[in-house]
Formats: sequence, C-alpha cells, structure tokens
Amino acid sequence: MTEFVISEFERLQDTIRQFHNRKVNLQFSDITANNATTKRGLLKSTLLIKDKDSAIMTVMRMLAFTSYIDDDRSYSIPVADFQSSVVFKPQISLTFIETSAAARAAKRQRVRMVCSIRIMNKDVEDVLQSDITAWTNEIKLAFPKAYFFDKGRDKYSYRDKKNGFELIIAGQTEPEVKDLIRNIVTITDKTFNEDLLTKSIYTDKNFSTNRFKMILLKNTKLPRQRPLARVKLQKAELKLYGILEDIILVERFVE
Repeated sequence: MTEFVISEFERLQDTIRQFHNRKVNLQFSDITANNATTKRGLLKSTLLIKDKDSAIMTVMRMLAFTSYIDDDRSYSIPVADFQSSVVFKPQISLTFIETSAAARAAKRQRVRMVCSIRIMNKDVEDVLQSDITAWTNEIKLAFPKAYFFDKGRDKYSYRDKKNGFELIIAGQTEPEVKDLIRNIVTITDKTFNEDLLTKSIYTDKNFSTNRFKMILLKNTKLPRQRPLARVKLQKAELKLYGILEDIILVERFVE
C-alpha cells in the first residue's frame, strides 16, 4: 500500500488556496463556475489559485486580487500609535456594507456605514468573557442576517453621552433610522430615547449631482456625498484599550 506524504508547502498552499478562492468566488458570485466566455469570467478564472500553481504564481494571483479587485481593505492610524495617545472605554464597532452586485450596478466601490458605541459602565479590566458572549448574542438578535438598512441623504444625530451613544446616521426615512438606533442601544441593554434624536435638513445641497474640481490642472470627479445604498451587517468588533487586535463578535460574508 502506497502512502502519500503531504509536504509543508502543499499543506500551506492548500490552506491559502481555500481562503483566497473563497473571497474570489464571493467577489464574482455572478459568474458561474468555469465560465471564461466573458471578461469578468476570464478575470475570475485568472484570479483563482489552481492546485498545480507554483509558489510564485500563487503570490501573483493573490497580489492581483488584493491590489486591483478587493475593496474590503481599510486604511487607518496604526492601532499601537492610536493607543499610545488615547485612553478609551471599551467600544463596540458595527460595520455595515453594500453588496458587491449593488456596487457594480452603481459603478462604484461598496458603500459602508460604521456605528460605534462605548461601554460607559465598564473599564477594560471589568470586561469578562460572559460580557463578550452577551454582547455577541444581543448583536445577532438585533441584526439577523436578513436585516438591512437603507443609507440616505438626511442626517440624523442621536447623542446620549452618559450611555456612550454619539451616533450620526444618514438615512432615507425617520422610522428606519429609529429602528436602527433602537437596535443599537439594546446591545448594551439601554432604552431608545426619541427626545435625543435630531434631524439636519440641507436645503442648499444637491447630493444627487456629480461634483468636479480642478486638481493638478485636471478636472477631477469627486466622490459622491451621501450615496443611496442598502447595507447589511458585515462585522461587529470589540475594541479594548491595551489589546491591539480587535475581538470579533460577529463576522458575516456580504456578497
């Protein structure tokens, strides 16, 4: 009986291939398998890591995807630098994102929305694993997989500093904004106070028109302000002062 020994390289490459190809397949979910008859189909086939790829080819496919296709990357101040200058209460950050298909139809990068809340009744040393489990369960209950929010152009503010809420949300309808805020405050077992909600109306701005500016002597199209988009919960993270890596409470694939 012949034994097949898997080398360290093969094991590593297989792991990378599974994670990488999963992201590629999600990004190109509108393309059926082995369909290279269109430009997108050919691009998907080019980006997928094959079982017989060399190490160089594997890296090239990964670089091509992350450099030119993947729009889930974010850029911010390094966590270590931020924590060396700011001491903060435990914080829960909720990230919502538009589907890839909707973004492609609108010919733009995926629209995001981030809502953050602070846990005012706890310091970092008071946070227990039971708290993390409770917050995770509350988030899943408040935002089931079917939940969505329609980002809009009217700005709503909800400020309750005592309980850790300073939310600024661009929504389409007031009832939907209220539902979103009500869901958020229940995560920390607080009650929504309608008196703390205010709406800002801009009568002199037209967010639906394209804006251009001369930049380096070129007429450059500026990003669209307050785009209309339907977003779904992508991830929820717990940020603790002293811990450089955020704790993932909820993580979902939004195709």
